[in-house]
Amino acid sequence: MDDIVAYCLRKIGRPRVDWKTLVVSGHGETRLAPDRLWAVWQDLPRWPSWSPIHRSVAPVGGGELTAGGSFDQELDLGFPVGVQRERATFDELEPAVRASWSGDKNGVRSCHVWRFEAAPGGAPGCTTWSSSTAPRSALRGRSSDRAGTACSRAPSTGSSLRRARPRHHCLTKVRYMDSTLVAAVRRFNRTVTQRVGALDDQYMARGRPLGQARVLWEIGPDGAEVAALRARLGLDSGYLSRLLRTLEADGLVTVGPAGIEGGDARVRVAALTGAGRAEWAELDQRSDDLARSILEPLARDRRDRLVAAMAEVERLLLASMVHVEPCPPGDPRARACVRAFARDLAARFPGGFDPALSVPVRDEELMPPAGVLLLATLNDEPVGCGAVKLHPGGVAEIVRVWVSSDVRGLGLGRRLLCAVEDYAAARGWREARLDTNRSLTEAIAMYRSAGYRETAPYNDEHYADHWFAKDLSSS
Repeated sequence: MDDIVAYCLRKIGRPRVDWKTLVVSGHGETRLAPDRLWAVWQDLPRWPSWSPIHRSVAPVGGGELTAGGSFDQELDLGFPVGVQRERATFDELEPAVRASWSGDKNGVRSCHVWRFEAAPGGAPGCTTWSSSTAPRSALRGRSSDRAGTACSRAPSTGSSLRRARPRHHCLTKVRYMDSTLVAAVRRFNRTVTQRVGALDDQYMARGRPLGQARVLWEIGPDGAEVAALRARLGLDSGYLSRLLRTLEADGLVTVGPAGIEGGDARVRVAALTGAGRAEWAELDQRSDDLARSILEPLARDRRDRLVAAMAEVERLLLASMVHVEPCPPGDPRARACVRAFARDLAARFPGGFDPALSVPVRDEELMPPAGVLLLATLNDEPVGCGAVKLHPGGVAEIVRVWVSSDVRGLGLGRRLLCAVEDYAAARGWREARLDTNRSLTEAIAMYRSAGYRETAPYNDEHYADHWFAKDLSSS
């Protein structure tokens, strides 16, 4: 890989890898011979079908691939970079052997190289690929909150690509999605939807599809606010309205204002009619019967294994449903998180927690460009937060990393920590610091496992017992 990195550095005009440089490399294997893999790779418009970061790719002028030719691509690089659109130019094209291209967008110069070759000592027809990116940006002082970086992925060519593992040098962490993982998730989804009857237009033989049945069950005997239903089920407001109108037409549901007895007349509430409650009870019983029919054919130990696996899948799916995004510190959801954070500290610290004794964190310190607060939500409800203050001199101070007890154990704390690190690193900050209390043993363990080292006290925080630092330029 050293020769590819050196080539990329020359193309972008950098003498060596430094804190303004991101290099991403990887390798993988596929059953396709180099010429067959090349045939897949050179079909630019189909890149989004195998590349998880490409939204669209189109040759300029629609011509054939040639050195000096250009193409437009739209990339979704995730937080903190976001969606990037750029025009790139092919520098080298040697069919089934090597391809490279470079670009210059918003001050970010990038170079990408791919190699197609038989793996040394590998099975016949085994192909490896490798890719490097080395962008440069004036990371400090950018007007955009999404500082430009670039990254690259390998084509997965269906389910044949295996053992792809990117290595990350400097700054931004890049998530890699092996095609075998994607294929496994899709296969699982197909099995589950078929087994639970989600494909039937008359779910559980009750004359209505699963969507209507699920909304009916979620309303329940106690009723539910329409807004809460929409958030809980993650449904588009128009689609939910159509489902409710259908259930109303069937005489199962009524939808109207909350009422005057302690309710807000502006809030719409869905409630079951007498027929709706009877249908709900029947649906509840048939759901139990379906669950029994799944478990009944299995031996006792296999039932236990299936239920344990379902619980783990549920936890991980919940983790994947959590959204993390920047939020103004004055937002009511952010305020709620900070209050919950303070309550947790008061319960954990032997002498309680008094915010007046703690080093203050002002709202303006958590607003770009001075810093940021990231809010984690699940079904539109706040479940965690993390913030960073970008001090002059390249030091980023991480504060207010908190996760609700409802979602602890899902890896959200580490995710928030990585997100604020990435935010700081993408803007050129080279070191992260944080402090914590000895009572927060889980947090201390997480910081150490994330590469933080204990350091001398750098502030006079009343409740701090440990101070940590981490070099972001090598993470």
